[in-house]
Amino acid sequence: MKKFVKNNKKKIVIGLVVLAVMYKIAIGLKSEIPEPQTAEQLVVDIFTINEHKTKSLETLCSVNASSDIAVIPESSGKVKSVFVKDGSVVKKGQKLFSMENIQQQVTVGNAKVSVKSAELALSDLLKKNDASSKNSILNQTISQQKTFVENARNAYLNHDLTAYPEDFDETSGAPIISGNYTCDNEGVYNLDIYGSAADSGASVRLSGLETGRFSVSTDYAVPMGNCGLEISFPSNFKKNKIWTIAIPNIRSSSHFASKKTYEAALSGKDININRIEISPEQISRARAQVSQARLQLSSAYDMLSKTVVRAAVSGTLSGFNVNNGDFTTAFSEIARIKSVGDLELVSYINADERDYIFVGNKAYLEGSEITVTEVSPTIDTQTKKIKITLDVGQENNLVEGTEVSCHIDRVFSDNDIAEKDGKVIPLSAISIIGQNSYVFEIIENKAYKKIVEVGALLGQDVIVYGLESEIIIRDARAVRDGQELILK
Repeated sequence: MKKFVKNNKKKIVIGLVVLAVMYKIAIGLKSEIPEPQTAEQLVVDIFTINEHKTKSLETLCSVNASSDIAVIPESSGKVKSVFVKDGSVVKKGQKLFSMENIQQQVTVGNAKVSVKSAELALSDLLKKNDASSKNSILNQTISQQKTFVENARNAYLNHDLTAYPEDFDETSGAPIISGNYTCDNEGVYNLDIYGSAADSGASVRLSGLETGRFSVSTDYAVPMGNCGLEISFPSNFKKNKIWTIAIPNIRSSSHFASKKTYEAALSGKDININRIEISPEQISRARAQVSQARLQLSSAYDMLSKTVVRAAVSGTLSGFNVNNGDFTTAFSEIARIKSVGDLELVSYINADERDYIFVGNKAYLEGSEITVTEVSPTIDTQTKKIKITLDVGQENNLVEGTEVSCHIDRVFSDNDIAEKDGKVIPLSAISIIGQNSYVFEIIENKAYKKIVEVGALLGQDVIVYGLESEIIIRDARAVRDGQELILK
């Protein structure tokens, strides 16, 4: 073996060096491999909050020519009145003809009733849940439960108040306790009777729950401290005696029953209040029902308006052959209007946005302010969306057939904005746990639950109240309170 080592010493040294180099290379490679993500970390997308009053809708607008527009009624019915004739020069919005609308008027009336019912239901919930209103059911319940607990405690502390002698074999008459104990503390009054210059010849040294001195009276009750109790002594009272009065009187045979009544009042207080209190989810659902009813009323009005067919653009009417008594079919071309060929912008929005996009809303195109000129009252049969039309303003660089990005301001009613601190966030950011709704705030790259009140739905967004943070997690699914985050 020694001979082998001696003859191969150089080869052995070289082999050891190679192994050492390979080891260092392996260690270096290992250090360059990134640490895997721990199970406690979660990659999340953040959402930066803006005030919902300034929220606008970004949509794609098509540049169309408004010349040679087809006249297509959006409602079927029997023609009632015709206001123009073929070849007439008409202005945009001018009446062409009208149809009978009895059924549509009935639909509008029913929709009005639904809106009123939904608004009354929401108002009733808000009144019930308004603790600041004296007339609310919640406030009345809280007041009733408070009074009930106070009465039960008063009965518990004042039942069968009795003065007991320090000497159990005392034969003289006991002092008589009257009045009503109004203080909160429980304990014992000690009455030390001693001789004095008082008319009765004795005074009381008071200690325990209260301290003080007062004269013994056998003719009438006198105050015993400042908690509402009074005391009088029998004519055969004795001096140099000590009496005790326990608050409550635990020696009384009714003590156990009055204590149970008081404890039951305490435990039932929160239960009864919770039965009356309206949850944020109930209010949110009621607000959503109001929004839905208003949408249905708006749709009913739109359907009613469709019984009057108007010119979509200014121009010359051609191919118009409509007479009283004719029956027209919805979405069938009955004439055309040839105009000067001005350009207009057309876009399609989700039906959920119909409550917030109106004719006259401000919009913006490449920095220029434009206006919404038309909002279709019905859903387009092909796109399943609402068609809107915008003017092109002073923009002269548009090319027919192209598409541009438009920003349209939403308009929210006062009923949709109940508080100034409402925030618009994605619906996916809401996590409902039990009776509460939460979002996850991000503090030092960790997720923390924040309870919020949910308001009106805005398509894929929702208004929430009570949220102060400017950054939250966009998608609350799979997020845990206190979980470490990796922010995208």
